[in-house]
Order: sequence, then C-alpha cells, then structure tokens
Amino acid sequence: MWAELQELEGRMTKMINNLLKVFNKYNIKRAIELVHKESLQPSEALVYDIETIILPDYRHVKTPFQVKEFVRDLKRMPLQSVELRRENPNFCLDSVAYSKRQEKQANSIPFKSYWPSFQSLDETQMKWYFYWRKEVLSGNYIDTNPGYIFIFVYELLNYTFNDQAAFNLSMLDRVYMNFYDKHSALAHFLPQWIGDFCYELGDSELEKKWVDKLQTHENSDYENLKRCEHKLQTVSITFWKRFINYRKTKIFRENRNVVYKVFKASVSILETQYQAQGKNLIDEWIPQIDKTGYEREMFRNAIIGREVQRKLEVNRRPTLKMREDLTALFRLAENVARLIAGEKRQLSVDEARLPEGFKNVLVQLFLDKSEPALIAQGRFVKTKDRGDRVLGSPVPNSPEPTEPHIATSPLIEFNLERINTLDKESKELLEIFALWYDEEESDLSEERNDLEIPKNFKHDQLQKQTLNLPSPLSLDEDVECFLAMLNELEAEFLRGFKHLTRATQEVMQTLKSHGIMMGVFISTVNGKALEYLGDNLIEQEADILRLNEDFEQVLFSLARKA
Repeated sequence: MWAELQELEGRMTKMINNLLKVFNKYNIKRAIELVHKESLQPSEALVYDIETIILPDYRHVKTPFQVKEFVRDLKRMPLQSVELRRENPNFCLDSVAYSKRQEKQANSIPFKSYWPSFQSLDETQMKWYFYWRKEVLSGNYIDTNPGYIFIFVYELLNYTFNDQAAFNLSMLDRVYMNFYDKHSALAHFLPQWIGDFCYELGDSELEKKWVDKLQTHENSDYENLKRCEHKLQTVSITFWKRFINYRKTKIFRENRNVVYKVFKASVSILETQYQAQGKNLIDEWIPQIDKTGYEREMFRNAIIGREVQRKLEVNRRPTLKMREDLTALFRLAENVARLIAGEKRQLSVDEARLPEGFKNVLVQLFLDKSEPALIAQGRFVKTKDRGDRVLGSPVPNSPEPTEPHIATSPLIEFNLERINTLDKESKELLEIFALWYDEEESDLSEERNDLEIPKNFKHDQLQKQTLNLPSPLSLDEDVECFLAMLNELEAEFLRGFKHLTRATQEVMQTLKSHGIMMGVFISTVNGKALEYLGDNLIEQEADILRLNEDFEQVLFSLARKA
C-alpha cells in the first residue's frame, strides 16, 4: 500500500511539472489577464495618420529584416514563447495586444515607476495612458508623468506599436523635441537610444546627428572634424580655440579677422600636405586609444524585449601633438598678419612641427594677394577707386556761361606742423590707454625668432613645460562685447533658447507681434555674432532654430545678467 501511494505521488508531481511547463510556454496566466481586462476594451480601434507623422528626414529608412521577422512571429503567436529577452518577457506581448487601444476621455493619474511598463499600471493609469497616446499621435503633446512617456518610447524602440522604422524614428524625434526640456531623464537617455536605433538601421549620418546631442559624448571632436574632412577651413574658429595655447597680443586685437582667416587656411594646407604623404591629419591628431575597442550593449537602461546586437565602440582623444600643432599654426598666422600690417616684430614659432617651407606658402598666398579689406579697421571698406571712364561718343562742350560775380572769402590756411604734432600726441595717448586696459602680453609672445633651446635641455623637461602653457584663448571678452551690442528684444530672444533650441513657429509669432520678419531678425543677430564671435550664432533646421553649441557661454552670460 505504501509503495502504491509513493508511485501515485510521483505521477502527480510529474503531471504538475508538465502543466507548469505548458503554462510557461504558452503564458496562460498572461492570456487570462488580458481577457479579463474588459473595462479597457475601446469602442473603436485606434486610428492615426502615419504619413503625416513621418518626417522628411526619415522617410527613406526601412525596417531591418530580422525585426520584421520578430514582429511577424509576435503577431502570429502573441501568447507563445518567441525570441524574447529573459529580463523583459512580457512587454512586447502587452504592447502588441494594446497597440489598437484608445480612450476617448480620461483623467490624468500620477504615475511613478523606476521601470515603467504595462504591468506597473493600474486600471485608471492604463486608461490615461491610452488617452494620452491617442492625443500625442494626433499632434497634441500633453505633458504628463515621464513614466507614461517612457512606456511609449519603449513601444517605438521595440517596433511593437508600429512595425515601420520611418514612423517609429519620426515619432521618437517628435517625442524628444516636445518633452526633452520638461523632463531631464528624457533629455539624458533619448539621444543615445535614438542613436542606437539609427545604428541598427545602418544610417551613420542619422546616428551622428543624435549621438552629437549627448553632452558627455567623448568622440564628438573626432566626428565633427571627419564631417569637414578635406574642407577643414570651414570649421568654426571657436572649435579650434579649445586646443590653442596662446595669449592675446595687441597686434592680434587689431588684426583679429586676418589672423583667423590665415589660420583656417593654414589648417587646410597642412591637411593637404599630410594627404600627399599618405597620412590623415585628423587621425594623427585624434588617434584611436584602444586598438580593438570594446563592445557595449545597445539601448542601455531601456526595456527592450527583442534581441539586439552589441555595438563596437572606439575611444579617441585629442593628443598633445594636436594642441602643439594648432598653437604653432595660430602663432604663424599672426606673424603673417603682422607682415601684412607692416609690423616687423615676429612671434617665436616652433616651425619644426610644420612641413619645410610652410611659412613661405602662407606668405605667398596672403601677402602677394592681400587686399585692403584684410587690414581695414571698419566693416565696410573701399575696394577700388572709380577712375575715369569713357563710354559712347564725346559730349559736346557746353556754351561758356557768363561769369557771375562771386564774393571772395578769406583763404583758410592749415598749420601742418601743428596738426602732425597733435596727431602724434593723440596716438601716444591712445597707446597708453591700450596698455592700461589690454591684458599683459606674454614675454614669450615677443621673443625673437632666433630663440633656441639649450643643447643640454632634455626632451622630458620639454614635455613637462608644454603642459604649463598659458591658458587657452578665452571667449569671455568676445561674448561680453557681443552682448553689449544686443538690444532688449535680441537679448530676450536668446534667453528663450532651452537646450540650444527654439521652435520656429514660436519665434515667428513673437517677432510678428513686433512687426519684424524672422529672416531679417536672425540675419541681424548673426551679423553681430560674425563681427564679435567669428561665426554665425543661429541656424535654422526644419521647424526649429538651433544655437551654435560653441557659443553656449552666451546663454550662461545672459542668465547671469537676468
């Protein structure tokens, strides 16, 4: 009898184990949960205009084949085990089941969760989410708790709400642009996730667009230069300033634009000479640190139910060589500007870092073809004398008029000697004032070209000293001068930028109330920026205005003065 009971117990245990395996395979528990949520059944299926939502920049992207296979299997067998990641087994199943749900009306319910998902929503929160999602799809971006927004982001990343890559990417873009300035967590995570999404699609340009939005992106310097490869003269001077060790001199202040122009050209020429030697200047300046790189998990910290690949990352850092080369080019550019201005004194330049005859190339390029505009102090200069012109047949002489009686006036005589004396004294006075207000010039900046390093000077000591170079060229003075030229409306316009962007429509409405066209207004601001900062400040991208990230200090200075 005891043996029969043990045998019966063994059979029952085996049956229970088999039943649990069936439950696990077909997720019967989850099926019962979905069936019993009758209160969530909508009166009609969710409808939205996909073509209107898709943005022009993303219309060309296509859903990867492996994702299509995943979504197809998920829709055919929503309750059967498919290729799901172990840590998020139910999110994709829930998302497919709820993809057509909507609520015509619902009340906003607070929702806080570290890992927001459908399973963490109660019934009232679920109704609000479906109502909020419907409104967002129709263009009404109602602000709500970030947990709801993250659930929708996860649906888009998993392709479970909609299987079109162009739609998902466009919707991710719209969600970011409408909520990033309201929720810091979205501003932190979404650029990386959308960048990974674009990497999965194989579109490197779109990936760079989003990865560059990361405030902690380490490879942005390398990627920014790579985008301007073979046209480095177009790189903003504010980008280069971060790598230049230099103290402003009086000559530089008087010929700033010339120095910048010569410097940009010198970088482009140096790139060409490296290319002729079979080398890449950008790779020499910002080399790869690790030869093999490392793999990282994509969509880190997001709820992803599908299998995703790992991405190979490469670390790059600007080298000391880059800083020293750029510093040498900048000092050489000022020397050329000095020659153009007729100044005999020259800065000391480590020309050994540059190709042989490099200085002569720059001198021939700018000195032989220099124009008055290069050294003019004003913004507008006279470029050419009109001279005499003869067109058509000669005009006949007019009849000789009778000479009227003209009252004689006393002859004005100029004391040229006195004028020259006063002019000399005023120039001396101006130089005294300039010495009071200018920064102290470095003794190194006025050294002669024949300065040599002692023969017993060790290379290690040279490296140590190069690390103690003067601080990089600062934008503080330029920014203050620029802000001083802004009127109240222009300053208020710049204060409205959040995370370096503003909606174009909003700016147009604001300026319209003042009777000003946006194009004219932006051109005016950029004109002042070009004069004092050396580059445009505002750029228009589709439906947003973007502030040049190199001049973020402008916003900080405005905030301090508010």
